[in-house]
Amino acid sequence: MYDFHCRKIKFFPEKIGEKIGAVGEYAYMGAGMDVIALAALALAPGLFWLWYFIAKGKSGPVSGLPLVRLFFAGALAVPVAVLAEKAAGGRTILLLVVAAPLIEELLKLAVVAGVTRRRGGPGDPMAGIVCAATVALGFASAENIYTVVAAYLAPQLALGISDPAWAIGMIWKLYLVRALLTVPGHALWSALWGYAMGREASGRYAVLRAWALAVVLHGLFNMMLINFPPGAVGMLVLMPLTWWMAHSRISKARDMRNTISSPDR
Repeated sequence: MYDFHCRKIKFFPEKIGEKIGAVGEYAYMGAGMDVIALAALALAPGLFWLWYFIAKGKSGPVSGLPLVRLFFAGALAVPVAVLAEKAAGGRTILLLVVAAPLIEELLKLAVVAGVTRRRGGPGDPMAGIVCAATVALGFASAENIYTVVAAYLAPQLALGISDPAWAIGMIWKLYLVRALLTVPGHALWSALWGYAMGREASGRYAVLRAWALAVVLHGLFNMMLINFPPGAVGMLVLMPLTWWMAHSRISKARDMRNTISSPDR
């Protein structure tokens, strides 16, 4: 987890209790509604991309999936990721580029496997993509709310002021980067192994390979954020490539579903 702000990446929370106390202190100061509005705004990108992926797989096995449970289970994985990443320690660059992608993608995979276990798995490749994307967007939404709200509150609390307009001016770049890149990125990375999970013939090694690819892409993304704005050049290659890989699997999954449901079969 990272905070892209003022051209720096900062891993947090260093002290979760202090962050929670800071939010409480700000609310006590009588400026809580702006925090609620900002949290809703931070949730919006995740809900949009959730709608997008559900719309892609709106028929077939997806209609019976526990999507609400998957979304909230993904969100609840964020505190676990925070604690695991904090325990991993080490140098910041290794944490962001290696440990964080490993931990976060593993947690998302575990959530999908756990929630869909009684069903015998997602059901088909398209359902696997939607399950993985839903968990990933629950995770990304919770992470986004925390990151944006913390970045909004921190300078005001440090200076002992309440100036929403000034604070928004400080974080709008952070919001845009996360809404346009980080939040959909989580869904795209997870869609790769979600597709493999939904294919019964794939086997565990195919899922492992797809998961490893997601970890690598996630790590490269974080590395480019660390080196932002020069990393923006790499983003121009990485993000379109990630979109292409995810959407090629979506197209294959839809073709498979259409073939299976065809009356000519």
